[in-house]
Amino acid sequence: MTAPDTISVYHKLSIPPEATHTSLILDCVIFSHGHRRVAARTFEDIAIYDYREAKKTVLPGFMLDVLRDTWQRQQKQADWARSRIWGLLKEVETLEKETWDREDAVEDLGGAGKGM
Repeated sequence: MTAPDTISVYHKLSIPPEATHTSLILDCVIFSHGHRRVAARTFEDIAIYDYREAKKTVLPGFMLDVLRDTWQRQQKQADWARSRIWGLLKEVETLEKETWDREDAVEDLGGAGKGM
């Protein structure tokens, strides 16, 4: 990437949050709008830290609830996306069978089949 460029950064939880976790692991992807492709993939390990106690701690209850909901939404979207991908693959396969895989189909070899 070179400046000027616009990027979009997307995060997702790597593992489901639990009440005993003292950190969050996030997967991250950075898209370059200028190049219209992935510019980087990263991961983040975010420690949950209590500055008053000066030590790592677990997620507060309200955060745990929100992050569990986020995890469930992620899983639901991933399932939807996989289903959509498999549906598109099936449509392509059907199209191929209707056009290329017919018994009466003849492969067009271009100039190679004309005894050049």
